[in-house]
This record gives sequence, structure tokens and C-alpha cells, in this order.
Amino acid sequence: MYPLLRALLSAWDWRLDISLVLLIFAALYTTGWWRLRQRGRIKLAKRRRLAAYWGGLITLAIALMSPIDPLGGQLFFMHMIQHMITIMVSAPLLWLGEPFPFLLWGLPGAGRKWTGGLFAQGSVVRTALRALTQPALVWLMFVAVYGGWHDPLLYNLALRYSWVHDIQHLTFFATAMLLWWLVIDAAPHLHRPMIWGRIAMV
Repeated sequence: MYPLLRALLSAWDWRLDISLVLLIFAALYTTGWWRLRQRGRIKLAKRRRLAAYWGGLITLAIALMSPIDPLGGQLFFMHMIQHMITIMVSAPLLWLGEPFPFLLWGLPGAGRKWTGGLFAQGSVVRTALRALTQPALVWLMFVAVYGGWHDPLLYNLALRYSWVHDIQHLTFFATAMLLWWLVIDAAPHLHRPMIWGRIAMV
């Protein structure tokens, strides 16, 4: 193995918690995509959607476990690159993969039926999710989280304590996922179509 390649691979922090989550979602999505392809749903289960979703997972792994992560604790611009990959690359790529139907079909039959029921018309989960994901509210949450973490006190805490840094990443990613869900208009569709609203949110 080339010394440079060995150095790059050894610098990765293969965190079990992150790796397991990414592998589980990769397996569920790919299984669901394959099942829908087998059922003749070629227009839904397009290869470009699979590529987009895997691209989102891979860039997320790069942002969180590659040498970018330790360098982010030393160099401000690397810290910002890490955040930008998570928020502006990984999140939209995952939604461009239209994950909801594929993740649903990746589950066993009973799990698929139960999870699908949570999002059925008139269900408590669907009603609550619709209320909590109003476009203006999502946009405000994203801006508040992103701006709030750059307060000097919180920023320094994230650099000093790894668990605070993890919470920072989780909140960045969660609010980015909510924002891009509405912007890309991926399933499940809880709100009326809003072309101009999506442009305004971006």
C-alpha cells in the first residue's frame, strides 16, 4: 500500500456509532430500492436516486470520520468545510434519493405496515409532523441552530468537548434535513406544493 494512502486511511476515525447508523440506512435503502425494481417500479427506483442516496451517506461519512474531523478542531476553515458538507451536500443528496418509499420497502412486511400507518392520513404522527414542519418554522429553526452554534461560548465548548461537538453535528444535520425535505419536496408530502416558497427558503 502506498504510504500516502496508508496515512490517509489510518487518519480516519472509524466510529462504531456513526458507521452502524450509516450501514443500517444504506442496507434498508438498497434493499427497498431492489425490491421495488423487482416489482417493476423502474420509474420510481431509478439508478440516479440510488447514486444520490449513497452519495449522501458517503459524504456524511467523509465529513464525520475522515481527517476533516480532527483538522476541524485545529483549523477554522476545515471546521466550516465539515459543516458545509453535512448541511449543503449530504442532506440534499439524501433527499434527492427520495428515501421514504425505499426505506419503507427495506423493512420486513410487519414493520413496513406499522411504519406506513404512522404516516397515514389523519394519524397523530402525521398531524404532529405537519404542525412542526411548517416552512417558516423550519427555516427559523435552521437559522437559529446554525447561527446559535457560532456564538463564541458554544463554539468553544464544541471544540473542547467531543460530546458537545456531537450534539452540534446532530442539530445541524437534523435541521438541514428538515429544510431540504421541504425545498426538494420529497415524500412524505405533508404540505401543499410551494414553488416560490421553496425558492424563498433557499
